[in-house]
Amino acid sequence: MKSANGRFFLSGAESWSEGPYVLELPSAGPGYDVCYIDLPSRSLTDAQATSEWVAYNIKDLAPKSATGQVAVIGHSQGNPNIQWALDFWPAYRPLVSAFVALAADFHGRSLSLDFLRLSADLSRMT
Repeated sequence: MKSANGRFFLSGAESWSEGPYVLELPSAGPGYDVCYIDLPSRSLTDAQATSEWVAYNIKDLAPKSATGQVAVIGHSQGNPNIQWALDFWPAYRPLVSAFVALAADFHGRSLSLDFLRLSADLSRMT
């Protein structure tokens, strides 16, 4: 998905601020507070550091919830970061009531290989 500014890798605000979760859930009743986080460097650098950031935010936000848990929604490249956070910080798993993965790329993307081939072809043409 491309943002209005033409970028493919979006911040939390660009991805979620006007989406249905932020707009509709708070009016669904008490207990549906919504927030989103910005992943470091738009999740384009070290996946380990990004996953640690996700884990930190789960730990930070869960105690602020009435239930002591958070439901986590990820999109595309954000999903493996959540998965890693839950795999490598297992003590935080009880803090997560649900993990919803939208357009998850858990097994890699063949499209990325096509992109790399196209980039190589274009570089040979110049």
